Amino acid sequence: MVNPKHKHMNTLRNWLSVVVLLAVVAIGCQKELIENGTVSTPTIPITNPTTTTSINGRIIDEDNKPIAGATVMAGFTAAQTNINGEFVLNNVTVEAARAFVQVTKEGYFRTGRLFIAAENQRHFVEVQMLKRNALGTVSAANGGLLTHSSGASILLPQGGFVHATTGAAYSGQVTVDFAWINPVGADLHRQMPGDLRGVDSTGREVGLTTFGMIGVELTGSGGEKLQIAPGRTATLTFPIPSGIQSVAPNAIDLWSFGDSAIIWKKEGRANRVGNNYVAQVSHFSFWNCDAPFQQAILKAKFVNQNGTPLRHYGVKLTRNSMGGYAYGYTDTSGVVRGIIPVNEALTLQLFGTVYCSAQVLHTQNVNPSNGNIDLGTITVNTPSLSNYTVSGSVVNCSNNPVASGYVDIRYNNFQYVRAQVTNGAFTASFSTCSNTAAVNYYAVDGSNMQQSNVQTATLNAGATTLTSISACGVSVSQFINLTYTGASLGLSTPQDSIALYPLNAGQGASFMLQGTRIGQTPNSGTNFQLSFNATAIGAGTVLSSSLFSSQPPFQGNYTSQGTINITEFGTQPGSFIAGTFLVPLRDSSSNVTVAVNGTFRARRN
Repeated sequence: MVNPKHKHMNTLRNWLSVVVLLAVVAIGCQKELIENGTVSTPTIPITNPTTTTSINGRIIDEDNKPIAGATVMAGFTAAQTNINGEFVLNNVTVEAARAFVQVTKEGYFRTGRLFIAAENQRHFVEVQMLKRNALGTVSAANGGLLTHSSGASILLPQGGFVHATTGAAYSGQVTVDFAWINPVGADLHRQMPGDLRGVDSTGREVGLTTFGMIGVELTGSGGEKLQIAPGRTATLTFPIPSGIQSVAPNAIDLWSFGDSAIIWKKEGRANRVGNNYVAQVSHFSFWNCDAPFQQAILKAKFVNQNGTPLRHYGVKLTRNSMGGYAYGYTDTSGVVRGIIPVNEALTLQLFGTVYCSAQVLHTQNVNPSNGNIDLGTITVNTPSLSNYTVSGSVVNCSNNPVASGYVDIRYNNFQYVRAQVTNGAFTASFSTCSNTAAVNYYAVDGSNMQQSNVQTATLNAGATTLTSISACGVSVSQFINLTYTGASLGLSTPQDSIALYPLNAGQGASFMLQGTRIGQTPNSGTNFQLSFNATAIGAGTVLSSSLFSSQPPFQGNYTSQGTINITEFGTQPGSFIAGTFLVPLRDSSSNVTVAVNGTFRARRN
């Protein structure tokens, strides 16, 4: 799917379907992986020709944290992710041209990755799951308009809902879980379901140029799945980011990705209205505004100066005419395959592995072609990869071994590995392209809800035993407490999800605080967001805020007003920020502005 305009290296633009043969990755404690288990998950339909291959990968959330316990399935084989979000699928049978890795977990949208598989190779995929955050509720009788902070919106019909399983009419409250995927966002390639290919109305497979995606799930008051009634439609509005408005067409094809889909399917058209695309849809899944293009296959093999295949190395293909690009990884034989647009000049770059992804090792032009391209074997001088093993012991406040907990180790500034603590001991492994690694780390005592201070160290490649870590002195308590219109609402971990992450990479002054409660039924859900600027204890600046809660009921729109006072300010990832705030939110049901007071404490990501 083509992202039409590239501005920055850190804005990942997946303009073409580079469905690479991805390589093996080994992060953290592989012994914890659950391989080839049997789970109750719908099977993925397979059509000929098939191939036998193996797949490793990592599943992360929107804060780039690993998701443990996600179910991953390819063909008829399933596994669950470990504490580091990793999985292994060995010797699975998949469709060669459309190998699909499905990922599911309660509270998240179903997703997965589509790629071209090779016989007896091992591929690597990384998937970023999107939480099913409730945008709001409407009554089935009245329908209504709900608007996302991005400007995306959904207009639901009056009296137009049925039970998804039975088709019977539904008349209660409807909860709308909603996700917008930014077509010029840095995580587009991780977040989108499938890949950047679709099947048009004639059954022909095409490459796609995306101008935005929306995911929607409808549920009733008892948690039952709902759909739009036959003959009725809902209206979706897709905002067009400013960077691509100049090249966005006046009308564009609309594509869906349903509950059992492995590839995008053309279903109608969307029309441009101002700087939005507006479309009528008859069912809910993911929807995508895309311009198709004729595709060909590019293949290349990379080896180092010794003739050894470069496994798990990043490959970037840039579309010279529009500036967008796609990024993937080589497989275990050093081969990358992917879909490219015909008759267009491209630039190919080879980067280091995920551990050394900033290094550009090779660059070359790819001339326009009206057919498939095989670049043959390309020899590249590469640095050696250094392996690290970190072990140690963790004690609690009584100086006894921690019975249950974990240690987070961050390296390369943004990558990290989590090691389980069992009977006071832990071991973690990672790799970088340097003989030394600057790390910061902290240990958590899960039983007593305490952690150590964030500590730093410079490690040499090989095995390192850290001095004993005392998981004591810092509470791991995380909470968001709100009061409004005489009501109170409290979120806290571990039963609720609370995250605090920087809004801009490398700019630690801007943060997003998010609290989510999924609950036993959709109507017990809560989603609160507060973005703010802060650099130290004292007054900060509120940037925006929103609140959806069904108990006590409230649906407040974003506003740039409010005050915030920081009472605790940890300066490193793993430390905590706490404070108080007051934000006026406009209740969308009553159109009355309500003062929301709150306190919070959350760990920095």
